[in-house]
Amino acid sequence: MQNLVDIPATLQATTELTQRTPAKQGNSSGIAVVDSAAQLEQLNGPKMAMLLGYREGSTKGGGTFIYQPEGAGLRIGEWLLQPGQTVTPHHFGALESGLDNDSGEALQRFFDFCAAPSARDYQIHGSGSFGTSLPLIAANMGYVYGFDMSIQGLAPMDDVLN
Repeated sequence: MQNLVDIPATLQATTELTQRTPAKQGNSSGIAVVDSAAQLEQLNGPKMAMLLGYREGSTKGGGTFIYQPEGAGLRIGEWLLQPGQTVTPHHFGALESGLDNDSGEALQRFFDFCAAPSARDYQIHGSGSFGTSLPLIAANMGYVYGFDMSIQGLAPMDDVLN
């Protein structure tokens, strides 16, 4: 079964996502608009949601999510990022700011996702400048086409793999 949802072109063309307030249950489109991953996890009712950004106030790490409690893919709670979209480290909570933020755990979740067979259903865009205090393991990345990522260590690390 394919995990695709058709969105009418008129809805896409007339929706200004950055200025729209979150959709209420029972709205005419049935599509909710949420500002953050935390809000998406709490959403009840709609079967489709537009996530503006992983963190409130951000436009990075968003996309179209469908309510599908089971199965593989990029998930936030019971919500699945619709296959075919681009996945970045921001979808896992990574913050681009080098030494200011530790994105180690988010980057490891991103690398783990990239190594999973379900990654082939998405476009992977691994770029940005991130900091980590954790050693990262990026193995079996056969589904990734390219990276332009800078990762800076924020703490001394004993083991480094090349």
